[in-house]
Amino acid sequence: SLLERTFIGPAKARSCTWSPDNTSVAAAFSNGVVIIWNVPPARSERPEIYFKAHSAPVNFISFSPDGSLIMTASDDETIKLWEVETLNEVAQLISHSGPVEMAVFSPDGREILSCSHDETLKLWQAGVLTPVRTFEGHDGFVLSCDFSPTHQTCVSASDDRTVRLWDYLPVLFFCCCSDFLESSL
Repeated sequence: SLLERTFIGPAKARSCTWSPDNTSVAAAFSNGVVIIWNVPPARSERPEIYFKAHSAPVNFISFSPDGSLIMTASDDETIKLWEVETLNEVAQLISHSGPVEMAVFSPDGREILSCSHDETLKLWQAGVLTPVRTFEGHDGFVLSCDFSPTHQTCVSASDDRTVRLWDYLPVLFFCCCSDFLESSL
């Protein structure tokens, strides 16, 4: 196995992701910090961007499909959206009553799906800071979720030993990831 580079963080690494343009790696840590490294050509292992995103562990990090936003999900029961260019917090999604394990953008970037220890999934839309739908049915922490590529169903996995498929009809509207920015300014 070939190891190309090693990055050292300030605490336990909880999640990592590539930027859509393949130029950066972002990582989330148990002390609430997010670090972004440029990959390549930087020769240094020092972070390019380092910031405190949450007051509790960050469980998941992802880029929006267009690369304009970073989304973080945390034990502090919140999801935050950060503008990549400025690192300004542009939205905070609050509705879960337990640590948020994961939050993912839909393939088109118009919606967000989140899952939590509160045994629910929540569906969020651009421009709406409250969930438009809550999926209930698990009897344990929901640890993972994702949209289907066809955008007609979503999937969740729980420590109740189940994986569930959920049908939903996404609300049709015309926006893009930047609508999350515009609605919160």
